[in-house]
Amino acid sequence: MPTQPDLQVRKLLLGLTLFSPATASLAVDASSIEPSTNIVWDCRTIDGHWDCRRKDAASESATQSSSSKQGSNETLNEQKTSSPVNSEAEIESVAAPAAAPAVEAKAQTESPAVIQTEPKPRSQPAAEARVDSVSSSEIELSPKVETPKVSETSASSSSPDTVSIHTRDQQAVANPPLPNTAWACRAVEGSWACRQGSKKSTNKRSNGSTRKVSTEVRTEDNRYRQQYPETYATAASVIETQQQARQQWLDQGRVASRPDGEKLQEQLYADAPYAFLDWYPNPTGVSPLSHCAGSYIEPSFNFEDALLVDDQQPIYVQADNSRTLGNSNTELSGNIYLRKGNRQARAQNARIDHQSETAELTGMVQFREPGVLLLGEQADIDIQNNRAVLQQAQFVFHGRHLRGSAERITRAGDNELIIEQGSYTRCEPGNNSWSINGSEIVLHQQEGLGEVTHATLRFNDVPALYVPYMSFPIDDRRMSGLLFPSFALTSDNGFDYAQPYYFNLAPNYDDTLTLRWINKRGQLLENEFRYLNRYGMNVLSFAYMAEDKERNDEERWILGFEHKGSPASNWSTSVDYTSVSDQDYFDDLGTNLDLNEESHLLQKAQLNYNVRGFSFAAEVRDYQTIDDAADRPYQKLPSLRVKGNPELESDWLQLDYLADFTHFDRDPSGFSGIDRTRGGRLHLETSASIPFERSWGYIKPKVRLTQTQYSLNDQPSGFDSSPVRTIPLLSLDSGLYFDRYFDFAEQQYTQTLEPRLYLLEVPFEDQSELPTFDSSELTFGFNQLFRDNRFSGYDRIGDTRQATLGLTSRLLDNDGRELANASIGQIHYFKDRKVRLDNSSGILTDRTSNLAAEATVNFTRQLRLRADAEWDRDARQNLVRNFKLTYQSDIDHVINLGYRFTRDSVEQTDLSWIWPLNPQWSVLGRWQHDWEAKDAIDTILGFEYENCCWQIRTIYREWITSDSTDRRKDGIFLQFELKGLGGIGTRAVGDSGTKARSFLKEITGFEERSDHDETN
Repeated sequence: MPTQPDLQVRKLLLGLTLFSPATASLAVDASSIEPSTNIVWDCRTIDGHWDCRRKDAASESATQSSSSKQGSNETLNEQKTSSPVNSEAEIESVAAPAAAPAVEAKAQTESPAVIQTEPKPRSQPAAEARVDSVSSSEIELSPKVETPKVSETSASSSSPDTVSIHTRDQQAVANPPLPNTAWACRAVEGSWACRQGSKKSTNKRSNGSTRKVSTEVRTEDNRYRQQYPETYATAASVIETQQQARQQWLDQGRVASRPDGEKLQEQLYADAPYAFLDWYPNPTGVSPLSHCAGSYIEPSFNFEDALLVDDQQPIYVQADNSRTLGNSNTELSGNIYLRKGNRQARAQNARIDHQSETAELTGMVQFREPGVLLLGEQADIDIQNNRAVLQQAQFVFHGRHLRGSAERITRAGDNELIIEQGSYTRCEPGNNSWSINGSEIVLHQQEGLGEVTHATLRFNDVPALYVPYMSFPIDDRRMSGLLFPSFALTSDNGFDYAQPYYFNLAPNYDDTLTLRWINKRGQLLENEFRYLNRYGMNVLSFAYMAEDKERNDEERWILGFEHKGSPASNWSTSVDYTSVSDQDYFDDLGTNLDLNEESHLLQKAQLNYNVRGFSFAAEVRDYQTIDDAADRPYQKLPSLRVKGNPELESDWLQLDYLADFTHFDRDPSGFSGIDRTRGGRLHLETSASIPFERSWGYIKPKVRLTQTQYSLNDQPSGFDSSPVRTIPLLSLDSGLYFDRYFDFAEQQYTQTLEPRLYLLEVPFEDQSELPTFDSSELTFGFNQLFRDNRFSGYDRIGDTRQATLGLTSRLLDNDGRELANASIGQIHYFKDRKVRLDNSSGILTDRTSNLAAEATVNFTRQLRLRADAEWDRDARQNLVRNFKLTYQSDIDHVINLGYRFTRDSVEQTDLSWIWPLNPQWSVLGRWQHDWEAKDAIDTILGFEYENCCWQIRTIYREWITSDSTDRRKDGIFLQFELKGLGGIGTRAVGDSGTKARSFLKEITGFEERSDHDETN
C-alpha cells in the first residue's frame, strides 16, 4: 500500500498544471548544509515553530549533499526516483536526521521514510534554540509569542550554540508571526537577521496600480534550454518545420526571399539566442509570408497516454533526490520532471506540505502544454483550491504568436488565467516595438475572453495610450467591445472621427454601431445589424444625420438591406437594396457600411428554384440613379423566368426552352417618343440541336424559334400597343482540329490549327415600333463573331444571312500547358441588315465585317501578354487595339501595363504595380493617363512596411471626380496596423471605406493579396 506522504504527493500533482485541472508530477532534493555567515535562509512559521532552509540550496544541493553525507554522524539515505506514479506506485523518500536539539522526533517503524515531529509549545518564552549539530538543511526555531527584545548574542557563524532573532522589521517585532508567513533570514555577525516576506498566494486581485513590466527578454535565460534540452525541439524537428513553412510559402504563391543567402540551419539552431522561448531564426532570413525573421517552434507532444481520458492518464515523477521531513513535508531536488498526458512541469527544487496540501517549486520552473510555454523562478501550488501561482514569469502562446512577462501568473480553478502586472506583444523576441501593459490581464478560457485593467499601449517602452479597461478575444469566438477608430482631415469636412462599437448579441446575430463626429457637418450615426438563421443571412445597414450644417441643416440618410438564403431544398432567395437621401451623399460623407456606390443603386429581390434540367426565377428590380448624366433604367416589376433542357432517351438530340415575362416601368417625365413607353413583355423560345462531335472536329446544327408579345402603355401615336413578333433562327457551327508535333531546343511541342465555320440565317421582321426595355447593341469583337444575335436582351433580334470564318492556333508544351494562342475571324454578309436599335439609324449594307483578332502569349509562368484588335476593312488601318502585359511571380510581385486605343475616341494607358523592395518594404502604385485629354486620370504612389508585429502604409493619391466644379482632388492616406490588435486608417471624401484600401482595389492583384493575408 502506498504511504501517506505518497498519497499526498500524488494529490499534490493534481494542481500543478496552470491551464486545466489536469495533473503533472513532482520530485525534490534536500541536503545537509551548515549555516554560515551571509547565507540567506527561507523561514516559515508552521504550527508554532520556525521552519528554515537555505535559499540557495538549489544551486549547491548536489555538492553539499555529497559532502554532508560523508561528514555527518547522521545517516541520510538518498535514492533517485524515476517512475510513473499511479494508484499502486510509491515514492521512496529519505529519512532526515532525527538529532535536532530543539525537536523531538519519533521514527515510524512501518514507514522508515517518514519522520513525525513533536513541535515545541507556542508559549516558549524566548525565541532561542539550542543547535548542537547543524548538519541538515532543515532547522526549527520556536518563535516568540511575546514581543521579543532585540538582542545581539555572539555566536559562531558556522555552528552557534545559542541563536536569537535579530529583526529589522519593526512591524514584525510588534506583532506575533502568523502561521505560514514567509521570512527571509540571514546569519549576520553571529545573529539572525530576518525580514517578513509575503503570505501564501490568495485570491486577492491586483489593487489596480500599474507598474511598467517590460516585454524585453534576456538572452541569459537561455539557461532554461541548457538545463532542460530535452524539453525543446530538436535540430531535426526545427529544420523539418522550417522546410515545411518554406514549401507553404511556395504553395501559397510566395517566393522565399534570401536577403543574406540561405544560412546553415544547424548553426542557426545552435546559436538561437531566444530558443528558450521556442523562437528560432529562419535560414532564409525574413519570411515573406509572416514578415518575421524567425518563428515559434515547439517540441512534439507524442505521448501515447495523452490520448486517454484525463482520470486514466498516469502521473510521471522524476528527480535526482528526494527526502521526507516529518509527517507533513517532502523535499525533492535536482532536475525535477513531472508529466501527465501532454502537460509537463520542470524545476530544480520542490517542497511539499502534505498537511496544507501546498507545494513550492523553485529554481528555473518551466510549464509546458501544447501551444503554451511558461517560465519562472518560483511556483506555488494550492491543491485544495486548485490554484497555481508562477512568480516572475515569461509566457509564450505559440498559435497566436504572443509572448509576454508578468510579475505573477495565477491559474484559478475555473480555467481562469490571471496575469498581474503583465505585458504582452506580438513582436518577436528582441523587438519591443509595441506592447500592452496592464495591472491585471485576465484570460477567461471558457468564455474565450480576455480583459485588461489599466491598459497602457507602449511604443518602444514609451507610453502612448492609456485605457482604464479593454477586452479582447483569445480565440475565434466573437465578443462585444470597442473597435479601432478611423479618422480623416479634409478641407470639405474638417476633422472626421468615427468610433465603432461591436455588440455580440447572440451566436446568430450581432450589431456594429459607429458614431461619427464631423467637424463641419455634425454628428452621424451608422449601424449594421447582421442576423443569421436556418433560412439565410441578413444584413440591415443604415446611417442618419439629423442636420448637415454644410447643407442648410438638411436631413441625410442611407439605408441598405442584403439577404441570401435557402428557405427549402432547391429554393434560394436574395435581396439587395440600397437607398440614399440625395445623390451627393457618397461624395460628401462616404460610408463605413458595406454598400456599393454605383451610378444606379440596385434595389432587387429574387426567388429561385433549381433542379437538374429545370429552373425558375422570380425577381423585382428597381434602381435609384444618383448621377444626373445617366439615364434612368427601367424597373422590372416583376420578372418571371422558366428555363429548362429536358433529358431525352436519345443522346443525339438536345432540346432547350425558355419563357420570360417582365413588366417594365419608370417615371416617364423627361422622356419623349418611344422612350416613354411602359408595359409588359412575354418572350418565349425553344431550340433543338443535333451535335456531332469527334476528336478531329464537330458539327452542331441548331434551330431556335422565338416569339415575343407586348402589352404597352404610352406608345407613340400610331404605334401598336400589343405587338407580337415571331422569328426563327437557324445556325450551323462546325470546326476541325489539326495537330502538328515538332521539337525545338530539345523540347517537344504541339501546334494546333483549328478552322471554324459558323452559318447563321435570321429573317427580317420590322421591330421599329417595339420599345427597347433592356436591349443594346453589343460592342464588336472576336467573341461577337459566333453569336446568333448582335443585340442584348429580347427587344431586338437582328436579321442576317451570314457566314463567319475563323481560325485559331495554339502552341502547347509536352505537359499540355498552353504557351500561346492566336485567333482571327471575319463575318461575310449575304444581305443587308435592316433591324437597328434606333429607328433613325440607317440600314447596314456592308458585305464583310471588320477583322477581329485576339491573342495570348505566356512567355513564362509569370509573364503573360493579352491583346485584342479590330482592323478597319475599308480604311485598312487599326481601329481598336488593347494590350495588357501582366507579370505576377506571386501575390507580392505584380506589375500590370495596359493600353487602350479606339480611333478618334480613346487612348489611355494604365500602369499599376505591387513590388517588394525586400521582405519587409514594398512599393505600390497606379498611373492611369488619358492621352486624348492629355491629363492624368488617377495617380497613386505608396510605400508599405511590414514586420513581425506591425504594418504601415503611406499613400499619395491624385484623381479626377465627376464633380463639374472641382474635378481634381488629392490626398495623403495613412494606414497603420498593430498585428494582434487591429488597424487604424484614414478615410477621405470620395473613398468608400475607412481605409485607403478601397481605391487600392483598382490596382490589379491588391485585393487578392489583402484577402490572402487576412486568411493566414
